[in-house]
Amino acid sequence: MSFLSVLLYIVHGTSLRRGYEMRKPPDDAIYLELFSRILVGRDGCPHQLLAALEQGINVAWEDVYDVVNPYGDRRGNAFESVWTFDLDKGLVFLTKNDQHSSASLGLARERLLTLDDFVPVDIVRQPLQADQDIPGLYWEPEFDYMPREISFLGRIIRDFGHTWRHVLCREINTTTFMKLAYAIIWISKMEFTLLERVGFEHISQGGPYVKVIDLPSWDTPDANLVPAGSSWFVLTQDIYKGLELVRGHAARQALHGRSTTESIKYAVLTLRQVVLCKASGKCLSWTRPEKLFHDSPATDAAISMILTISAIERKPLTINTLPVEIQDKILRQATVSLVASSKLGCELGIGSPFSWIERGVPIGIQERKTHRSERSPVESQLVFNGVGSGLSYKRDGSSQTPISSIQTLGSVSILLPSPGYIH
Repeated sequence: MSFLSVLLYIVHGTSLRRGYEMRKPPDDAIYLELFSRILVGRDGCPHQLLAALEQGINVAWEDVYDVVNPYGDRRGNAFESVWTFDLDKGLVFLTKNDQHSSASLGLARERLLTLDDFVPVDIVRQPLQADQDIPGLYWEPEFDYMPREISFLGRIIRDFGHTWRHVLCREINTTTFMKLAYAIIWISKMEFTLLERVGFEHISQGGPYVKVIDLPSWDTPDANLVPAGSSWFVLTQDIYKGLELVRGHAARQALHGRSTTESIKYAVLTLRQVVLCKASGKCLSWTRPEKLFHDSPATDAAISMILTISAIERKPLTINTLPVEIQDKILRQATVSLVASSKLGCELGIGSPFSWIERGVPIGIQERKTHRSERSPVESQLVFNGVGSGLSYKRDGSSQTPISSIQTLGSVSILLPSPGYIH
């Protein structure tokens, strides 16, 4: 089985290039000799050094927008080492699971380097941000009763944090932060598509949906104030900056004629924490910060804050008057998977809360893509604007569901079972 074993970065200005080996490489000393032979005799022009390294190191190079350190996660044990060529600082860094050292690129241009030339470097592995506390009298909000959304969307938000834990547990740049923060908003507002894997599929390349070096690849807007009905999400990695953004936005709303007696709700989302704010005129109050993505799963209060801001007002439908058991049957007949049924139920405000169990068998997140037969259970993948989120759900065990036709219902692409199949 192939595995990633060496990770390489080249840093120059705003350019960040990444490469990796798909097979076990030689040891560090032999790899270092290769690098040194590429660099010896070169002048100090960063552009020429970058081109020489890319041409001389036979790996697949790609542009990335952030650095991911694989260590600190058990999946990082597949990596022998991480080499970082910082052309601006004139240093090459060697990072391993238990050490971090550097050597001079200037010296490497004069002679072949050895591992003895590397000097230990103290590395401070900072979290996404330190926990922040806000002094003052806390506002104690009353959360709406949302059993459907909490059971379905709350689980997805927690699974998202687990799937992208290798990024969320480290310091990240603004681009990565915005991609992850918008993903949480899209999940909470149900602005995602479910792509259902059904029937036979023989995959040519397997492996995990999200590798320990992966970065989110979906595009996001740049705005750090995101509307959610009459409320707003405020995206920042610092709570105090978020409160200043809230004050400024509330003041502008007042200038544009919004009633000074009408309060506006905000959720300051740092990814590590969530704070709910309420602005009424010049008065601003806030809740105690709740942990979202941290060393432990998100708190119930953090999930409730996010879903409260995202909640939309729905007009009652005729179907709301039917017994909930009938609503469940209608949802189940309208979709091919229980995951899709629950999403549709949340969108319409009908049906029972999702138990994440089908026929007594749990529906769980799938970390790796696998081959499918016609009898494999439906696998529901969450997609953001055509790009996979890394989340995919499937019931354990086998299914007897024959599939014959495809239809689209809302934001769910579904394959309908052939006539005669009884749910």
